[in-house]
Amino acid sequence: PQGMKSLMSDMLKTAREVWIFNGSDKNYLLKNIPKFYYNRFLREKKKLKIKTNIIYSKDIIPVNGPGYKIKKLPKDYFAGKVSYWTYKDRVYIGIWTEELMVIRIISDDVAKVFKNGIKLIWNSLK
Repeated sequence: PQGMKSLMSDMLKTAREVWIFNGSDKNYLLKNIPKFYYNRFLREKKKLKIKTNIIYSKDIIPVNGPGYKIKKLPKDYFAGKVSYWTYKDRVYIGIWTEELMVIRIISDDVAKVFKNGIKLIWNSLK
């Protein structure tokens, strides 16, 4: 949960638009992050007008709210237990094991590659 809280805090400080592949499962967040923290994050995100684009797979219940655009992967596509979020010059890779592991990369070039990959998939979905 600490890695996810760090990601959420960093997103509020630096992001204006976020691209997410195989997005965070709402049930996981509500189970592992204090509800007041989760609700404050959503309020701040709305106040800061941070746009969020999420592509998710069949096993995920995506976070939703003002500023969110969501697309679902085809039902036969299995994205596994890996998610990634990209914004500004950052990429966070989440590995959904028993304890969520989050890896952060700060690089304009890496963030651009991840963002372009998500946009390519985004544009191919209905």
